Amino acid sequence: MGAVSSFLPIRIGQHVVSPVFLAPMAGITDAPFRETVRDFGTIPAIAEMVASEACIRKNPKTLHMLNFYKGESPKIVQLVGCIPERMAEAAKISADRGADILNVNMGCPARKIVHKEAGAALMRDKRLAEKILRAVVRATSLPVTVKMRLGWDAQQKNASEIAYIAEQTGVALIMVHGRTRAQFYAGVADWNAVGEIKRSVCLPVLVNGDIKDTDTAIAALNASKADGLMIGRAALGAPWIPSQVACSLKTGMPSAPLPLIKRQHTAIRHLDRMLEFYGEEKVLFLSRKHMCWYSKGLKRAAAFRMQINTARSTKEIQEFIEKIYDEQEC
Repeated sequence: MGAVSSFLPIRIGQHVVSPVFLAPMAGITDAPFRETVRDFGTIPAIAEMVASEACIRKNPKTLHMLNFYKGESPKIVQLVGCIPERMAEAAKISADRGADILNVNMGCPARKIVHKEAGAALMRDKRLAEKILRAVVRATSLPVTVKMRLGWDAQQKNASEIAYIAEQTGVALIMVHGRTRAQFYAGVADWNAVGEIKRSVCLPVLVNGDIKDTDTAIAALNASKADGLMIGRAALGAPWIPSQVACSLKTGMPSAPLPLIKRQHTAIRHLDRMLEFYGEEKVLFLSRKHMCWYSKGLKRAAAFRMQINTARSTKEIQEFIEKIYDEQEC
C-alpha cells in the first residue's frame, strides 16, 4: 500500500463524517442498500436522486425514496432539477421529511435528465447553476453539497468556475466525478483534473470515478489532493468495499477479503430489507440486479444469474443464493 498525506474526518455543517462516501446511484442507493453498506461501517451514503418536480407533486414513488432506515445518520438527499424555485421547494420538503444534508445533482449524464436541462446540463449554464445553488442554500438551514463533473465535454471543462460559484453561494462541500458529461463512464477518470478544482476553492472536495479498492483510493487522493473520496459502482454486489477502503486508509493495513459465508449472509440480509421496504411484488423485479451483482467472481455465476432472472418468488431467489454460495467449496 502507498501513503496518503492526509486523511481526516470531514465536517458538513454539524455533522462530522468519514471521508469515504457511498456515491448516489439512481435505482441503486435506496434505503435497503444504504443500510447494508452501513452494516460494515459508518459510511455516509447519499440516497438516489430525487426529481424536484415529482417531489413537489407528491409522487408516491418519489416520496418513498425519501424514507430513511432506522438510525440512518446523516440522511443525505440528492435533488435534481432545473428551476431554482422548484428546487428550493423540494429542498424544504426533504428537510421536513428528515433530511440532514442536501446534495444538488449537477453531474448526472443520463439523456433523460440533461434533455430537461438538469444534472450535468447545468454545467453549460453558470448563471442558472448559481441561481439553483443559491435557492437551495437559502431554502432551509441544512448544509448543501453539490456533485458535478469536470464539465460538459473536453472543450467545456469549467468545473473550477462552477466550484467557485458554489463556494460563493454557501455550499459546504463539493464532489467531483473525474469525467465530462460527454464521456459518460468511458475512458479513465482524471483525478489530476479534480486536483485543479480542489486548488480553486477552500471547501472540502471529494474525488469520484474509477475508485474500486484501497490502491485506487490512494492513487486518487494523491493525484487530486482531495479531502475524501466517493465509491460508486465498485460497491455493486460488494457493499463492504467502502468500509474496507476507509479502514485501510485509516490504519494503513490492507483489508482481508470478506469470507464467502459473510457474503452470502449479506446478500440474504439485503434481500430481506428490500422485501420489507418494497413488498414482494416489487422486490421480485428490483432485487434481480443486486442479487446478480453479488455473484461476481463466483463459480457458475452465469447459470445463477439466469436462475435469478427467471425466479418466481423471493423465496426462490434466497434458495438460489444459498445454493450458489454453498457450492463454492465443492
